[in-house]
Amino acid sequence: MYKLKYFTAGNGMCASDLENTQQIENINLQQVSSLSDMKKFHLPLSGTYKGDYAVVKMQNGNNFYIDKTEHAKISEALNCG
Repeated sequence: MYKLKYFTAGNGMCASDLENTQQIENINLQQVSSLSDMKKFHLPLSGTYKGDYAVVKMQNGNNFYIDKTEHAKISEALNCG
C-alpha cells in the first residue's frame, strides 16, 4: 500500500482545489493505470497561472490530483515496483 497525498479527487478540478489541504488515500500501486506529467493550471478566462498539478488515474476510475512533491515520490515508487 502507498499513502498518496492529494489535494482533490474526481473528474476535474478548479483553481481553488490547488489551495486545499492535502488528504491521504491508501492505494495499491499495482492498480495505478497512469500518472500524468506535471501540467500548469491557468484560469480559463484570464489565463492567470495558479500552480502545477499531475493526475494519478486508477484502474477503478478514480482520479487523484497531486502536487510536484507527491509526483516525484510516486514516480519513484512506481519505477521501483
